[in-house]
Amino acid sequence: MLGGLGMRRRRKAVGRSRAWVPIAAALALLAILGTGGQRVDVWAHLFGLLFGGVLGILIAFVAPHPPGLRVQWACGSAALGVLAYCWILALR
Repeated sequence: MLGGLGMRRRRKAVGRSRAWVPIAAALALLAILGTGGQRVDVWAHLFGLLFGGVLGILIAFVAPHPPGLRVQWACGSAALGVLAYCWILALR
């Protein structure tokens, strides 16, 4: 999601020439963290990256300015809660 959001915002700020950098960083992160090991679901990580990128681009169109600090903390806390719940389900 951050890759898509960063691409959209960089495209406005610095033009098309460097708008691909956040996407390249997201792909590098996928390659480093999302493909190692025998029991890793690479397709799930790839589709999560694609869905998050599209969602980030859509959010950049809807909300051109970053949200306030309280909203960011609420979203971050919700993301950590979902991550913890997913790990609990995965380790059963």
